[in-house]
Amino acid sequence: MRIVVAEPIILDKEAMSSFVASLEKLGHEVGIYNNAPSDDKEMLERIRGAGIVVVSTYPMAAGLLQQLPDLKFIVVAFTGYDHIDLVYCKANRINVANAPGYSTTAVAEQTLLMILSVLRKTVEMNKAVGELRSREGFLGSEISGKTVGIVGFGNIGKKVAEYLETMGARIVVAKRNSLGNDCKYEVQPLCGLLQMSDIVSLHVPLNDSTKALIGSKELAMMKSSAILINTARGAVVVSADLAEALHNSVIAGAAVDIFESEPPLEASHPLLNAPNVFLLPHTAYATEEALTRRLDIVLKNIVNWLNQKPENIVA
Repeated sequence: MRIVVAEPIILDKEAMSSFVASLEKLGHEVGIYNNAPSDDKEMLERIRGAGIVVVSTYPMAAGLLQQLPDLKFIVVAFTGYDHIDLVYCKANRINVANAPGYSTTAVAEQTLLMILSVLRKTVEMNKAVGELRSREGFLGSEISGKTVGIVGFGNIGKKVAEYLETMGARIVVAKRNSLGNDCKYEVQPLCGLLQMSDIVSLHVPLNDSTKALIGSKELAMMKSSAILINTARGAVVVSADLAEALHNSVIAGAAVDIFESEPPLEASHPLLNAPNVFLLPHTAYATEEALTRRLDIVLKNIVNWLNQKPENIVA
């Protein structure tokens, strides 16, 4: 079977060579691409005739999928899979698997980085030193003693709560249908959480119930001294509403690692000119350790599927 890794999933050449060798040893043809396709035409050229395709963030919409009659299995080298048309895949018997858990520690650690960067004004201080200015005006704030609202209490949300609790924060978790009975923290409806939290950290998947979850109405519920952290999905927050809230001091600050589309952003993106916002180019998952784990999960997903023992199937 032809297997194509259609966009980069790891930079370590030795690890990728081992990945390829493992599949070639089983008699499969493996194609590897080390840059992202520019459009569907280029993507189609890469994966036409493949039975198994590995992607990370490239959208696999019905218009592309219907041109791939040989495709049987899509392996998403990411936890989120909202960029895959699951309805089409299910209707056309294309299995889809994701890579859950590989980035839990990486995203949780970067969440702490984002919180501290906003509270301690890290970017502004770095700029001040470069401009030969002093520390005047840089009065930061501590995590200890803050109330942190966690919206989305999966593996990442739990890890973030664990880290923040050890730093002296009070944890409150948003009430959601997916929330289990094992939550040891205070649970509040979203509106209550927004009103009481000093820091709100988003860790939900993107679906019909979470799209535009945080807009102008929700931002207005937050304390004027509060900050918002988004490492979830871009469309969970209405970027224009967040930018307006920052311009009008509705909230004190924000940090965002994920947008409606993958960076580079359009020059007109509203958050680029918003005050008191720390922007990152979708790197929360990107550590050497996480990418190694991801490659292991992708290989295991492929081998298990070939052996008719599929794991991590989402469609």
